[in-house]
Amino acid sequence: MAKTKDIGNKEEFKIAARVYRLLANPKRLEILKNLKEGELGVNDLSGKVGVRKANMSQHLALLRSAGIVNVRHSGVNRYYSLVKPQILDGFDTIIGLNGRNK
Repeated sequence: MAKTKDIGNKEEFKIAARVYRLLANPKRLEILKNLKEGELGVNDLSGKVGVRKANMSQHLALLRSAGIVNVRHSGVNRYYSLVKPQILDGFDTIIGLNGRNK
């Protein structure tokens, strides 16, 4: 019998599936694209993405709990950044498949 290559354990697939579900939201993808440019505060992100501050905070809390974004506190303000900008590589590939990013 041919030996098959181990491609990961079940827990890794569960983690990846959870992250992919989070990324299936267009607003969250837009948030991440904005954060790829650099650290931004909740108010700045709300304005750029066009959502209320409370809704933005909910999106960011989900992304933070999944380990996708970092938060830095400065007084009463919170500033967010990407843990790994490479998370958007798949986004760029998908957009390229549709002929919009050649």
